[in-house]
Amino acid sequence: MRRPFPLSKEELYKLYWIDGLSTVEIAKRIGVPSATVYAYMKEYGIPIRKKTRITKEELYKLYWIEGLSTREIAKRVGMQQSTILRLMKKYDIPVERGVRLAKEELYKLYWVDGLSIRKIAERFNMSPSGIHYYMRKYGIPVRKRHTDIYEEHIDEWAYVIGAFIGDGNIYYNPSKKGYRISFWCGFDKDFADTLTSCLKKITNAEVKTYFLKKGGYVISVKSKKLCEALKDEGFKERYINSRPELFIRGLFDADGSIYFIKYDNVYRIEIANKKYELLSMVRELLRRMGIESSIYKKRSGVYYLVIRKASSVFEFARKIGSSIERKRKKMLEVIEKYKGWG
Repeated sequence: MRRPFPLSKEELYKLYWIDGLSTVEIAKRIGVPSATVYAYMKEYGIPIRKKTRITKEELYKLYWIEGLSTREIAKRVGMQQSTILRLMKKYDIPVERGVRLAKEELYKLYWVDGLSIRKIAERFNMSPSGIHYYMRKYGIPVRKRHTDIYEEHIDEWAYVIGAFIGDGNIYYNPSKKGYRISFWCGFDKDFADTLTSCLKKITNAEVKTYFLKKGGYVISVKSKKLCEALKDEGFKERYINSRPELFIRGLFDADGSIYFIKYDNVYRIEIANKKYELLSMVRELLRRMGIESSIYKKRSGVYYLVIRKASSVFEFARKIGSSIERKRKKMLEVIEKYKGWG
């Protein structure tokens, strides 16, 4: 017995001619073979569309150069508007002419905030090619891509930048004309392991780890591009603002400490550095996370960022944490002691 077809002539006509669906798409929608849809179109007397081919270059020219709308293009080439829209998506031709994206706004998002073209496109519900179009239109230069580093690993970059600012150094060997960056990790193997793992994700350069009896673990990477990136303040600022908690964790693992003061029965967190401006920035980042801190200078000339308040110590332990086991244990003690503050 022949199964009844689920669409009337009018419904099938609308899907095919008005909505612009293909016989295959209609078949998938109603759960029948495409041959069945084709057979009923013949039975209903619904004419089949003539196949019209339009190349990516032709479609781009009609839309962007001649300025025709998708409706006008469809009329000119004898196709449905929905088909034109599908082809534009297939060819990755931007369709967002109606989106108003000012030059100043785009420049800020790309160069100041450091967002990628893909991220900007997602924010405005546009295609990446649409953002590229505006970049060319406004004459906004595209960032140079470093050939041996991978900028997309945001979490790893933020942590590495924090560790580098804490205990990293850049060296240049004139005889070999080579750049090398090194990180001193003390005797904390877990810190060295975490840092090594992050470095291997952000660069294809060789990452070497050494153990010195009197100095502890030292990580060394020979990469001019990595050194250039870590000297670029704008580059670093981008990742610091994107993942402030991981940047501070890297800095804390390198230059921070957490200890218990018995006579006061309290925990205290400190981060040491010679640059007051750096610690001021960290203090502001912490403030945005609801963590209060203060800065003071010792006679040695080193500045200390100190977190004393119980609720702030708790929030630091909960939101920042540490990759070093001995510091992480202290953090767990803090969370257990001050969990009433959470």
